[in-house]
Amino acid sequence: LEKGRSIILKKGDTKKLLNHVIIFLLSVFFIFNIDITIYAKDVNVNISNANCIVGQTVRVNVTITKAASVQANFRYDTEALEFVGGTLDSNVMGGVNGGNGEIVMSVACYEDTTISASLQFKVKKPGQHKVYITAESAFTDINLDDMNLVATTGVITATSEAPVSADNNLKDLTVYVEDENGNTTNGWYWPAFNKDTTQYYLNVESNAKKLAITANANSQTSTVSLNNPELAVGNNNITITVKAQDGSTKNYVIAVTKAEKNTEKESESESQKEDETTGVNSSGKTVNIGDKTYTIADVNEQMTLPEGYEIIDYDYKGNNIKALKGLGTGLILMAFTDIDSNIQIFVYDAVADDFYKFITANVKSAQYVLVDMPSTLDNISIPSNYKLSSINYENSVLVAYVSDDSKIYIVSAIDCNGKKGLYYLDSENNTIMRYFENTNVVPANTNTNDKSNDSDELYKVKTQNRIILIVSVTIGLVMLGVILALLVSRRNEKEDEEYSEDDEEYSEDKEEYSKDGEEYSRDGEEYAKDDEKYSEDNEEYAKDDEKYSEDNKEYAEKTEEYTKEDNKEYADGSEEYSNEDSNSNEKVNSDEAADSNEEGKNIEKEDDFANNTQEVAEEITTHKKVKELLDDDSTSLKEDELDMVLDELLSDILDGDKK
Repeated sequence: LEKGRSIILKKGDTKKLLNHVIIFLLSVFFIFNIDITIYAKDVNVNISNANCIVGQTVRVNVTITKAASVQANFRYDTEALEFVGGTLDSNVMGGVNGGNGEIVMSVACYEDTTISASLQFKVKKPGQHKVYITAESAFTDINLDDMNLVATTGVITATSEAPVSADNNLKDLTVYVEDENGNTTNGWYWPAFNKDTTQYYLNVESNAKKLAITANANSQTSTVSLNNPELAVGNNNITITVKAQDGSTKNYVIAVTKAEKNTEKESESESQKEDETTGVNSSGKTVNIGDKTYTIADVNEQMTLPEGYEIIDYDYKGNNIKALKGLGTGLILMAFTDIDSNIQIFVYDAVADDFYKFITANVKSAQYVLVDMPSTLDNISIPSNYKLSSINYENSVLVAYVSDDSKIYIVSAIDCNGKKGLYYLDSENNTIMRYFENTNVVPANTNTNDKSNDSDELYKVKTQNRIILIVSVTIGLVMLGVILALLVSRRNEKEDEEYSEDDEEYSEDKEEYSKDGEEYSRDGEEYAKDDEKYSEDNEEYAKDDEKYSEDNKEYAEKTEEYTKEDNKEYADGSEEYSNEDSNSNEKVNSDEAADSNEEGKNIEKEDDFANNTQEVAEEITTHKKVKELLDDDSTSLKEDELDMVLDELLSDILDGDKK
């Protein structure tokens, strides 16, 4: 029993230990309250910027890349913006609802897809107003796995309504001359451009066909138009008209003088002859780009020229060549031929004196020029799962940061304003988004009162929380191991003590059992002797029983005889008494005393008879009881019963002697 009880205590200790472990782990979880989610992959949410005038309705475009289920929550400043409504692409199911500073977009798709939506706001006051997505948003892929949010913040820049502009001036003026062969050269007009100067002069060669003019108005509200006919020999006037917002106009005139044709053939240097294979004029100067050698060539109209670029005369290290210049970016593009006479376009960085492959990414809002990613980046960290490698994009090889499990690359690009930076490039959907260094983690808690949340700070907080959690869990596990070791050691010591006590108790019990066994053996021998004695007594009792049966029979006969004699004597006395009473009534009075004496004798006789009868009955009862006791072998005689039997036997013995 003691051993069984110790086992129960051990099971109770195990249960208590498990309860302590569960309580400890739950305590760690609730203390730090950090939501650690293993995300399937990233989902990019791009919110576009917009410009407008106060009072107008402006549209902000939202692009969600590669998600199957979306529950997106957007916030905005109700004092600056009023939500008018939202729409989704027709190829997805869901809706956009909101107001009072919050917008909810719900979308469900049958596959991972790119989701586009637009949010319309009415602007209440000037300034920059943000529209951003919050951390309460949830995104899942087709496998219902949670996705990690990578998002941008949209900015609506609102200005006060401006008065009608009367500015009808030109901002700049660039003139190119196109010859009969399609070649373009810079048109050197004079005087130098000034918005207040309206008359300019230009002389061109006899092979000039027309002018290519770039003229931008000084005000965005003004419009520019021009007449630009083909040039005739002699004087030609080209008119550029600028119309202001208020309707006023100003004309800028270029007086072009075209020379007559010269019949003599002009000699061409060998370096300016047209290459029959490529159709490109080669300068003969070679340039090493990477591990290949290229020959500089002139750009001409026969090439497929990128949109937004114009042909210019460019001085490259003393060589006058035909190159391209971006109208907005200001980038210089140069043409080259390789050893196989293939034409390639490169971007020339005059400051770094370096060339980059010209690769463009066309998106809805703007065009970006992709350049090779430098091997090192200053003060910019790239996610650890991205490695510097080369990709094949638009049939061109580009150096970028690549992740094995994603088709979204991190590339170096130049925007339409000539600013260079890092971008996320989705090669499957052909979309591009500005790279934000620390937006790969959505903050666990977003302060909705602060509408200028800094994603970098949120990432740092999230990282610190994760580090704290990891350290805490590690310490907890070490403590748990120490506790388990102490409990096991204590239990082992306790078990050793219990086993020692059990061994001693078992030895004592064994000795006691040995003594009890010897005593039981002795008792068994005595019981065997008693059984033999009882068997002998039973045989004697059986003989006595037979004797008692014979005595009872003899006693019954004597009792019957005695009864008959007493009854006869009593009957004779009664009859005699009756006769005397009837024959001698006269003697009653005289013989009253004698009769009384006689009657007394008769009464004594009757009493003796009754007493004898009672004794006989009691003796018969005693004999029966003794017989029953002697016949019953299943029970032992009690002390009083044994005394009764012995008395009866003694009485019979004495009566036998008398007889």
